[in-house]
Amino acid sequence: MFSTGYIDKKMKHSGLSNGFIIAALMIRTIGACAAGMDDPAAGSLRWSVDTAHHCLYVYGGGDMPDAQPGGYEEWNEWKDSITTVVLGDSITAVGQWVFSGWGIRSIRLGRMTNTIGAHAFQYCRSLQDVRSTEQVACIGASAFAYCDSLRWPAFSDRLDTIGDYAFERCTALDSLVLTGRMSVVGSSVFAGCSGVTSASFYNAQAQMGRRMFYGCVSLQQVALPKSLQRIPEAAFSGCTALRSISLPQSVGNIDERAFSGCSSMRSIDLPKACRVAPHALDGVPLRRMNRY
Repeated sequence: MFSTGYIDKKMKHSGLSNGFIIAALMIRTIGACAAGMDDPAAGSLRWSVDTAHHCLYVYGGGDMPDAQPGGYEEWNEWKDSITTVVLGDSITAVGQWVFSGWGIRSIRLGRMTNTIGAHAFQYCRSLQDVRSTEQVACIGASAFAYCDSLRWPAFSDRLDTIGDYAFERCTALDSLVLTGRMSVVGSSVFAGCSGVTSASFYNAQAQMGRRMFYGCVSLQQVALPKSLQRIPEAAFSGCTALRSISLPQSVGNIDERAFSGCSSMRSIDLPKACRVAPHALDGVPLRRMNRY
């Protein structure tokens, strides 16, 4: 629940580290008791809008509460005009649906932000930059789905969980550098990301989810995790530009339709003991299958 705080047009500075000047400052509290309003440890969250610079600043400490689809009602009047969002360093989570459908172009997360909730930025079609992602460990389902302009954020090796459809149809993504542990990976994480040309896993323990790169029609190069145990169902289905792939020694199974419709694939290297499910290679014009 939101409760009204105060409006102070005489304030000239909101506490933004980069010196944004507040032209029209409006502040309210999110889920805060009056006694703990200024104490980040008490979980108080306040926000201010700089209408001159089209900036929303959220500060305080703790998690941003989940919203209904469309975000918080109190922010509706700015969702199309705000282009930049800055979160205070003590903000630990972005709630579900909070910025869904907004016209923002960039967001700077807090230095303690570790969770991005489901649908948090879904349909933010102008969103290009997500910064200060070093602490992010969990990305919820459809968190960035249909963010058509998004460039791949520099997530660190702390990234452990990615929900279903997290980056579905983010068509501006190009090269994916996946450094996270990624021990829990949902379905269709990058499905329909038609601009992706390469994907590299830099953490040997990372896992893959079902339909992970489904319909990534520009994908040409893939470097898989060294400890990967299986290629899940339809993981690369419809990747029509993928010409070859080499599977790590650890891969023991290629599941149904894993590479179906990869119409340019000519060669695959896989371990001798690897089991290939029926229809895993449907529509693949292989010229060479090398078992090593």
